[in-house]
Formats: sequence, structure tokens, C-alpha cells
Amino acid sequence: MDVVNVERDFTAWLATQLTLTVDTTIFRGGIPEGYNNAVGVVFGAKMQTRTFYGFRPQKWHVQICGKFDDRDTANQFVSSLSALFPIQEFQHGGTQFLSAYPDAESVEPYEADDNGKVKSFVSYNIGLAVLTSETVSEAVTGSTQSSNIGD
Repeated sequence: MDVVNVERDFTAWLATQLTLTVDTTIFRGGIPEGYNNAVGVVFGAKMQTRTFYGFRPQKWHVQICGKFDDRDTANQFVSSLSALFPIQEFQHGGTQFLSAYPDAESVEPYEADDNGKVKSFVSYNIGLAVLTSETVSEAVTGSTQSSNIGD
């Protein structure tokens, strides 16, 4: 499974849900220098998974970061994410997502200095599971002939 494609598909899906534009107001990875009122989607560590009907879902910790000019916009962003997650069984591009769920019970915007100006930031963490056609035996042997379901 190619994590770059999963990250690309998830970022595009999130952009659609939040009415954002990829590479303008939402980015794979951190928010680039000089951008305000923007979102970054950062894939972190891969988590161990259990077998699911002969398949082994792939799971990642994902951080959804927001940087905003004011606290009100940051609070609206948190509300939008809280209404969106948890979610199960959705698809975007070539990726079949099994689930996305919050990793924390409470998320609060925080303020910090950004080049001499106070900005409001958000860090919203989720666990993201992707269903692949990789069987347990392929996962153990390291076969690279797996693909996403639906391909």
C-alpha cells in the first residue's frame, strides 16, 4: 500500500468535506510558510492492526493542523471536524477508508506567535484505517502485490 496515495486521497476527501482547495487552503504535510487560514494533514506513525475477515487494515495516526487569523475561525474549524468524525466506510480516489475517529476527547484552539503576530492554531488528531486487499499471509511475507479494494 502506497502511503503517499492514501495521504493524497484523504487530504482531497477532507478538502471536499470542509470546502477547501488542495494546495491553496489545505496541504499534505504541514502548512507552508506564509499561509494563513489554512489546514495541513500530517500522516504519522503506522499502528498495528488486527485481521479483518482475512484482510489486514492499515492504520495511521493523522494530525489535522489548522492555522487561523482569529480564534472564532479556529473554533468553527474544531466544530466542523467534531461534526465530521467519527466516520466509517467512505471512499475517495482509489482508497477505501474503513474508519476515521478522533484520538482525543477534547480539542481546544491555542494561540501562539507567528512572525510577530498572534495566530490561533488547532491540532486535531485522528486514527485512520484503510482497507486493502492485502491478506494476512501477504502482510507477513511482505508481498508487494497488494492493492486497494475497488481497484
